[in-house]
Amino acid sequence: MGPTNLAQISKQEVVDFVKSFDYVFCDIDGVLLLGGTVIPGSNAFISKLRKLKKRIVCVTNNTVFSANVLEKFLVPFDVPKADVVNPSRAILEYLKKINFNKSLYVIGTNAFKNSLRNAGFNLIEFKPDKLDEFMGVLRTEVKNVEETEADIGAVIVDMDINFSLVKAERAVILLTTRNDILFLSGMSDHSIPFPNKINVLGSKFYIDAIEDITKRQSIKFAKPSLQLKNILNEDFGVTDSGRVLFIGDSIDSDMGFASNCGYQKLLVLTGNANEDDIKNWNFPEEYKPKYFVHSLNDFSELLSRYNIFGAFDMTRLKDLELVTKEDLTGFINSVQYVCFDIDGVLLLAGKCIPGAQECIARLRKLDKKIIFASNNSVAFVATLKSRLSEFNAVEDEIVTPNEALIDYLQDINFLGDIYVIGGRATKIELKKVGYNVIEFETETIEESLIELRAECVQAYERAQEIGAVVLDFDLNFNLLKAQRAITLLNANKDILLFSGARDDIGPLSKELIALGPKFYIETIERVTKRSSIDFAKPSMLLKDVIQDKYDIDDPKKVLFVGDSTLTDVAFANQSGFQSLLVLSGTTKADEVANWNFPDDHKPHYYVTSLKELSEVLEKHNVE
Repeated sequence: MGPTNLAQISKQEVVDFVKSFDYVFCDIDGVLLLGGTVIPGSNAFISKLRKLKKRIVCVTNNTVFSANVLEKFLVPFDVPKADVVNPSRAILEYLKKINFNKSLYVIGTNAFKNSLRNAGFNLIEFKPDKLDEFMGVLRTEVKNVEETEADIGAVIVDMDINFSLVKAERAVILLTTRNDILFLSGMSDHSIPFPNKINVLGSKFYIDAIEDITKRQSIKFAKPSLQLKNILNEDFGVTDSGRVLFIGDSIDSDMGFASNCGYQKLLVLTGNANEDDIKNWNFPEEYKPKYFVHSLNDFSELLSRYNIFGAFDMTRLKDLELVTKEDLTGFINSVQYVCFDIDGVLLLAGKCIPGAQECIARLRKLDKKIIFASNNSVAFVATLKSRLSEFNAVEDEIVTPNEALIDYLQDINFLGDIYVIGGRATKIELKKVGYNVIEFETETIEESLIELRAECVQAYERAQEIGAVVLDFDLNFNLLKAQRAITLLNANKDILLFSGARDDIGPLSKELIALGPKFYIETIERVTKRSSIDFAKPSMLLKDVIQDKYDIDDPKKVLFVGDSTLTDVAFANQSGFQSLLVLSGTTKADEVANWNFPDDHKPHYYVTSLKELSEVLEKHNVE
């Protein structure tokens, strides 16, 4: 059986997997970076792991760059050079540990050589690196190496962008003529991944060749060597290798290394490995990881979608999918009424959100009274009923802000005229119950301050006949309408000011959002120094309508299901209802993970969608 795609396992399996490790040792090239460029989503993934209190260490075979340059590359990941381990560091620590005090011959990059020099080691350089093309010159070079007076104690072979046959010949001569010379090797990858599916040839081919010719096995300090494991465990205090997750893109070096060390393994397909490697496994069986992902961005999105953060910190938000059957049954049985927001919960861009219809049907079978309470006052109740036909909604189950507004006006025996910035439905509903809604003749004017002043004068002259201004969502809102409202409110301090939905945004689709009325409602309030009477969620006027209309004696018997923390959850909590947040509309998983809302906006539970709620009820056989 091959590795499993992490994106296809259940939420509980993801939670269990993330809980199974404390350390994340992560390769760099092909995992975090590609050709020095951040792989999309990889930095967000590392940030999320830190929030989950995971210890992040970058483990790379890359010795082409110095520690300082690597640290600059890793700035987007906030990884200091102290948390970067590569063969250069491992070799340095090894040489210090054995008190090495002789000279070195090194095939490697200038960055690698300089790190050795900076640590106090003496490096021997032979010149030139290019010879005339005939064997006599090569024999002379062999003699020069053999006769060198330097006390060379070790040959180190690593990745060298300017590798040449001459350099390899010198290493072979030293290793075959002096058995006391140590033979160390660093980076030994077959290739280095670059963008556009380009792979740069690595150093493995010439390290293998030198080992083969000299019949000497080098002490290896790159993955998959256990020398690197010892340094990692010692430097970072690892006591249980099973609590380490190693993430890499190479099956040979990364998965092989993790397997040798007893670490857990996660293979990503943004570098060397690909899906064909997984399907047609031609590597040692023990190298096979339990899971793979196409990219760290996929893993990052998985953490957000399932809000793994909530699963780790249940004092913040409770994931309904993770509660026990007993708690779930008790929760559902405590509810007699289930009140749903519409947009972002049941519908998105006018279309039924997958699983929502089945969820409503299941709740009806459980004898729950269904209520639809939207902040949408643009649509008529009959229109909302038609939109909700898939849920078998009847008009009596639908509550709108317009009902709350009219109930309040009737309760206070309001008799004046009303100026409305809002939809046609609001105006018609007010007219139906006998209120006079005034209209101004012009919707737009010439771009002239004189014209604007004339409109303001007209509004000023009508101010005394108007008793209320209503601000709500208006698809045709413009500056002229706002200016009229401001003029009326400033001219007559007795005018009542009402406001409907204060949403800053509204979901149009999974990717698109619409600008809500919050910005112009708050602007008019600020300019007029007036506070409006809210009649949409989270206003208590709507709560009174719901309780009176359905004879609800105990608000705790109501479960309010919504997609907005600022309107739906706040409304539910202030009303004394129980609250369930769904992540299919306005509120996203990242916002739940990075909770920056007031405590009174915290829901009792959350689910990713109503489909998940339906599945949870079915799984636990709640009846």
